[in-house]
Amino acid sequence: MKKNKWVALSLILLSASAFAKHHKHWHTDGVAGVGDPCQILVCMTGKLQGQADPSCQAANNQYFAIKVFTPYYNSEATAQTRKTAALMPCSGAQLNMDKVEAITQQFGRLPQG
Repeated sequence: MKKNKWVALSLILLSASAFAKHHKHWHTDGVAGVGDPCQILVCMTGKLQGQADPSCQAANNQYFAIKVFTPYYNSEATAQTRKTAALMPCSGAQLNMDKVEAITQQFGRLPQG
């Protein structure tokens, strides 16, 4: 009986360490570098409408720099993180939810823009 108990305990510990090791590689890039969320919202709205404003390159790059890895690129988590970290903090986001949703639908899952 003791042997079975130790085998079971060993398997539980082994599983827990594998789970912890796997989750250790989950990370998000680019969130710390997000600048003015209103500038990002304005520039990404322009991109959505097909405008290529050179002054928006930095803001657009900040948006696309946000990427979530779990441990591989996770497009859905990336889209939600881009929405909550780069677009929603803008004071005008609530008034422009149609644009926020359209940006998220068109660009949120892309690894780069």
